[in-house]
Amino acid sequence: MHLNGTLQNMHLWRGLQVADGGVLAADLNLGLFDDGLRIGLWGGTDFTGDYKEFDYYVSYSVAGFTFAVWDIFNYSPELPFSKDIFNYNKYSTSHFLDFSVAYNFDTKLNVPLRLYWATIFAGRT
Repeated sequence: MHLNGTLQNMHLWRGLQVADGGVLAADLNLGLFDDGLRIGLWGGTDFTGDYKEFDYYVSYSVAGFTFAVWDIFNYSPELPFSKDIFNYNKYSTSHFLDFSVAYNFDTKLNVPLRLYWATIFAGRT
């Protein structure tokens, strides 16, 4: 079982500014098979309470590769989407599903380089 907390002055996600003020976030995950398989929850909120995010994810790592699927649920008052965490209606949901693949060259080649590719494949776009 792993628990990690962060305190940030803003929240960036893939270069996009999601929250422009201080953010408190936590990641709780269960590692199985020598942490090759991780099942977790990630959540965060800004200090004003305007931005909130709660995500579920599963990832699998083997031979330098990591594959992950995230169910990302975030909202702020400016977004026109539903604030209901159980709403998966494709026309009003705040959820989107994200798939990623990464390769860590440090695993085999001792080179501090990681390549990462991700795409949103369902939900809010």
